[in-house]
Amino acid sequence: MNILRILTLNKHGDFEEVLFSSALSYLLDPGQDHGLGSRFLEKLAREAFPDIDRVSLNNAKVEPERVLDRVGNIDLLIELGEKVLGIEVKIWDRSARNISKSGERQIERYCSYLSQEFKDRDWKFIFLIPTTASRICIDEFKKVCDGDFKKRVKLMAWVSGDPLDDAKGLQQNDIIEKSIADCLIDLEKDFKRVDLPLNTLWLIDSLIEIIPDLVEDIPEPGRFPNREILSQLPTWSILKSFFDVSNRWPSSLTTTVGFPYARGSERAKLHNNSLYRIRTVTDYYTEASGLDNHLPVEVVELELWPDVYEASEEGIWDWLRELGLNEQVIRKGFHLDGGKVDTVVISIDKDIPIDEENVNRLNHILREGFRKIIQDNI
Repeated sequence: MNILRILTLNKHGDFEEVLFSSALSYLLDPGQDHGLGSRFLEKLAREAFPDIDRVSLNNAKVEPERVLDRVGNIDLLIELGEKVLGIEVKIWDRSARNISKSGERQIERYCSYLSQEFKDRDWKFIFLIPTTASRICIDEFKKVCDGDFKKRVKLMAWVSGDPLDDAKGLQQNDIIEKSIADCLIDLEKDFKRVDLPLNTLWLIDSLIEIIPDLVEDIPEPGRFPNREILSQLPTWSILKSFFDVSNRWPSSLTTTVGFPYARGSERAKLHNNSLYRIRTVTDYYTEASGLDNHLPVEVVELELWPDVYEASEEGIWDWLRELGLNEQVIRKGFHLDGGKVDTVVISIDKDIPIDEENVNRLNHILREGFRKIIQDNI
């Protein structure tokens, strides 16, 4: 039973955004009765303030819907001793474009206020967007990133998507690699379930289960299949195993789902940190009417970087043999969204049983190859 799904059964307009920001503010507040203390707050706050101390975390003041005079209400304002963290929450991509009569964008207005109100304190601002496929949100963020508050603002997503291929001009320091979903999953590892109140478990489980659906709720025109469409296909069990392991989900805006080599300080610049990609269509097409003719009904195809494949070839062959496959499933190809970028494509028939253990095994093999290439280039 998912509490958030229950509360949105009779949804009207965009009120779900309030539910998600309320759930977030509750879990982030160490003074609430969730039993988490400041552990969840720490996971988020350290992305903005790596040197934040325990006393500041434990005594944090979390204020939802903080009124910023006449410029608006910021979803979350967190005071951590001498540090201040503002968070603006977006669930819908279209809600990002909030411009005042004077022409100021919402993020600019909020950052201007924070820069004056907390000019003697270290403040940061996190723009929390549905997914890295949320192009309106990213466009709004880029406009602020180019301005006076560049060193103060960070982009973060509710759920991880493909690497930010379309976010040209953004630097690694502008983006928080971990998503809210990642933080929640990490949080579960810090506690024994029996030690937490049932209501807290219910809320965390509900968030982890519903957050991937935010990818599908971006109200932008999209022509590629989302999770709902893919789940009806004979290949779904294979696709789901890959998606579940990396907690990444398809978007109707892209033809592939990229899987990272690593997160945080371990991420690599090589191939934009993309270890490999899984195709959600059989080929690129330009019109939405082409969807039905390009669904992966018979096989699931993985795109590997040629150098990573070469460095991992022996392990990949062992993996394929364990699945009962031979060399005929491998061919040279191109990345669907990237023009003529060379790839090595592995095709897996719909009848091949692949579970999360198989996926983890392949990920390990490819990461070893990835690591070897990085070391050889040092």
